[in-house]
Amino acid sequence: MSITAAKHTSKKGIRPLPLFAAIGAAFVAATSALPLIAHAQGMTDKQMIEQLLGKTSRGASQLAPAKSLNPSETSRLRALLDKAGTRAFSAKERTEVAEAVKDRPSLDFEIYFPFNSSSVQKTAEPTLQKIGQILTNEAFQDRGFLIAGHTDAKGRPEANQIVSQRRADSVKAYLIKHFNIDPARLRVIGYGKEQLKDQGEPFASINRRVQIINLPDGAIASR
Repeated sequence: MSITAAKHTSKKGIRPLPLFAAIGAAFVAATSALPLIAHAQGMTDKQMIEQLLGKTSRGASQLAPAKSLNPSETSRLRALLDKAGTRAFSAKERTEVAEAVKDRPSLDFEIYFPFNSSSVQKTAEPTLQKIGQILTNEAFQDRGFLIAGHTDAKGRPEANQIVSQRRADSVKAYLIKHFNIDPARLRVIGYGKEQLKDQGEPFASINRRVQIINLPDGAIASR
């Protein structure tokens, strides 16, 4: 079953903007030149699960090793992520987190929010439902995920950072409410326009996304 992207609709005074939610950051395969982040649109459930597990499909699925952190790196990442929900991350802390998780398995999902809003719209629910189904698959039992919000380069940095954080918060709230996911498994961070996916096209819609990153072992409290 593939994901059908929500249709772009416009109403007077409201301009929906596409966001991308990517489950996880990218995986690196030593034996193949594969894209760092895979788009979930058009993928089957099995393909999405394998991608998020760090598997690649080249005739037969093979496990691609995700980046491992050493104990001190894991401890630092966990300390930073534990700040989520207590105070805003500094720019330096956001960069540290991005660097630590950049090579984790990931998927991109399109989600739509109204302009300058963090309200989840009906058009976004099918995609959020798909994300919830994947995260609650038995393959990811007790795994931790980081929900990271991003914007394009348009607008003031401070405003972009705030809206990206709120949109990531909205995704987390939806997953907790509708899929009964343990809140301790989910961490949230907003990057605004600091981590553009396409540096060459800073205003492109591909930059407006929410990543959901499959965290390394030890990055959240074990249950």
